[in-house]
Amino acid sequence: MLELRNINLKLKDFELKDISLKIEKGEYHMLVGPSGSGKTLMLNIIAGFVKANSGQVLLNEKDITGFVPQLRNVSYLFQDLALFPNMSVAENVAFPLVVRHMNKQDIEEKVKKYLEFAEVYHLKDRGVSKLSGGEKQRVALARNLITESGILMLDEPFSAIDTQLKLSLKKLLKKISDIGVTIIHVTHNPEEVLNLADKITVVEDGKIVGSGNFNEVFHTPVNKFMAGFTGNRNYFYCSGVLNEDGITYILASEEKNCSRTVKIEVSDSVTTNTNSIIIDSNNIVISENRLSSSARNNFEGEIIAVLRSENSWEIEIDFGLSVWVKITEQSFVDLKIAVGKRVWISFKASAVKLM
Repeated sequence: MLELRNINLKLKDFELKDISLKIEKGEYHMLVGPSGSGKTLMLNIIAGFVKANSGQVLLNEKDITGFVPQLRNVSYLFQDLALFPNMSVAENVAFPLVVRHMNKQDIEEKVKKYLEFAEVYHLKDRGVSKLSGGEKQRVALARNLITESGILMLDEPFSAIDTQLKLSLKKLLKKISDIGVTIIHVTHNPEEVLNLADKITVVEDGKIVGSGNFNEVFHTPVNKFMAGFTGNRNYFYCSGVLNEDGITYILASEEKNCSRTVKIEVSDSVTTNTNSIIIDSNNIVISENRLSSSARNNFEGEIIAVLRSENSWEIEIDFGLSVWVKITEQSFVDLKIAVGKRVWISFKASAVKLM
């Protein structure tokens, strides 16, 4: 097990604050969050490239906080892969063992083992410059695996390869995970999380704001970034609560502590833990005129953006909040949708999920 315990680091304009995290042996653990939130910095602290101001890094309950990187028994696949251009594939993969002065025959056996595992043994004599992006990824992974550290850290491993190669690399990473290697993977891509993650940790502004399995994190997003990350664009903050004639309303706003609010009827009970809402875009009705319905959430607004998606359209409407609505191709034509047009939207209280 790898553990970060009360890690704090102050840089010029950024701070990691009280980072505590446990990653179990054999777990595929994703770190997600906005750019600049501290995810890669956490990897660098684990690897020993950056020293925290306070806190501990423990590996299998052993404190490795003061260890230099080469003694930490973790491997790190950098975004640029850091392959040596003047070496062959086999020489690149062998390098970590060569610098450890391992027996030559043992090195050759391990190089063969891990190149075969990564399905690039046929490229062993080829120069790195003659490899495709996907082949370079596999060679770099083989070089990381050859140390048999048991922990593999990945920083945006899919950023440098095209869509066609991503599925192949995902299968290889799943294969690595299945042999018991602990993987810590930084990503901005929800599809990677869906395909690979056992557990997800959400990082924002140098703090861990949530951690759990896929269902826990995706179905109950802990912040606006994660709501958008999981496809829930209509995420708003709760600025207050009103009770009128037995009906509960949330004062919703775009940002925390914002003076511009909209009164939204909700059906669930508001608790002291309620700090935000999600409005289901699939349950918002758009019309040219106000509809006569039982829904009290009726608002007039202006279309401010129009995006085509597969077999439908996504319309952004500003009614005091900026909300996204999904409509069919036929509705798009019938409503004469265009940026700047005034329309009405309505949704029932049951379409509002309290967070």
